[in-house]
Amino acid sequence: FRECLLASLLIQRKKRVLIISKKQQFAWDNTSFDLLKLFSRFREEEPTDEDFEALGSNKAYHIDLIPKVIVAYGSMARLLREIGVYDSLELQPIDLHMAYSGRSKKIGRLPSSPEDASRSSVLSIMQRIRCRSLLQSVQEQCEEKPPEAGVAKLPLSNATMEDMYHKFTISEGTQAMIGHGLALYENDDYQEEEARATFDRIDAYMRSGGHPFLYPVGGKQSLCNVLQPLLQA
Repeated sequence: FRECLLASLLIQRKKRVLIISKKQQFAWDNTSFDLLKLFSRFREEEPTDEDFEALGSNKAYHIDLIPKVIVAYGSMARLLREIGVYDSLELQPIDLHMAYSGRSKKIGRLPSSPEDASRSSVLSIMQRIRCRSLLQSVQEQCEEKPPEAGVAKLPLSNATMEDMYHKFTISEGTQAMIGHGLALYENDDYQEEEARATFDRIDAYMRSGGHPFLYPVGGKQSLCNVLQPLLQA
């Protein structure tokens, strides 16, 4: 898929692209398999009538070898918009963004607004209040509005995310939820960097309504299908 995306970007910039592939099918490793393709790939035979009777219709299957989702406000979505194919895709938001709480031993929905934080099941009572204040500050900073009464505002120009956590007395567990669950960082290195980038990520998450991940209906093959006309033009 990366090769298809790169070729599409080059074509959009009026470059000529020659694609040579020995694969049986366009974007074979990234395709979504129906039953016929699945049997051909892994059994090297076609399904029998008994198989169809037991498993159902061939067209009811869209099985990704490596399922992936798109971050609604991420670089992939921006690239697809730049190429001009984003609106051609049928993208389904992943309904719930969940996290496991080691404190309560339960799985709960991650907060997507200050109001959500105040009643979140993955936070303690005190952390609900503090997380709510932090998320309010994120909104105030990113929207450049005057802060609400009682909401602390720390200048971001000189503040790291570690400073912000300290300012709002955010516990280590809540820091992990915010950094990895809301800002979608892979590690904790971001805490030593300026808070503005993390605030922007959290704000984008909240603007998504807590649905940051999109999955293409029809499987990953549909991503390749919308790019194929560009590559064959």
